[in-house]
Amino acid sequence: VPSRYSADVARERYHVSDDLLRVVPEAVDLRPWKEMQAAKRAVLSTAKTVGRPTILSVARQYPRKDTETLLRSMQAVLKTHSDALLIIIGGGPELPRLRKLSRKLDLDRAVIFRGSISADDEVRKAFFDAHVFCLPSRQEGFGIVFLEAMAAGLPIVAVRAGAVPEIVDHEQTGLLVPPGNARALAGALTKLLADQEARARMGSAAARKSRKYDLDVVGRRFL
Repeated sequence: VPSRYSADVARERYHVSDDLLRVVPEAVDLRPWKEMQAAKRAVLSTAKTVGRPTILSVARQYPRKDTETLLRSMQAVLKTHSDALLIIIGGGPELPRLRKLSRKLDLDRAVIFRGSISADDEVRKAFFDAHVFCLPSRQEGFGIVFLEAMAAGLPIVAVRAGAVPEIVDHEQTGLLVPPGNARALAGALTKLLADQEARARMGSAAARKSRKYDLDVVGRRFL
């Protein structure tokens, strides 16, 4: 199983005995991330300081991903950061409803739905162009998208649910808030958007932590 949370589920719900359980995390191939970071280093440093404060969220849109709470939090974020931008990547059955909700909340100027993107490089570029990554998912057996954010050196805002606290270290690589709490989510996002030094510190810590999830490292652990 990929996390201690998943081990607990296997043990409690499926009655798998401890002697049959091993925790091996998901892995991320860091090579293309390192290559893109090296190629864009000068451009990125400029874009991140002069562009709109950008929050990125990447997920297949199911109810448990709770993008609705992220949209509702943007109303409060915009009161402090009027030019903030939320980019949402990913298709899924919830997408039409979320688009309607965004319009209802009058967020057209602040939210861009990019839908599914098949080109990996294009998705990676979106990570590198953002200032903060946010996914308020209420249930994750692991959450490989958090590794991708870490590989891009992004600070993360997420919730204390499922396996997320095993990956995102509160106040070290990101900020964790209670699930389903738009006010708390907005507070964490506002705090990071306002504090460039904290973003840099957490982003650097996230990039360092991502190395323990590289393919070779996880592969050896699995074997």
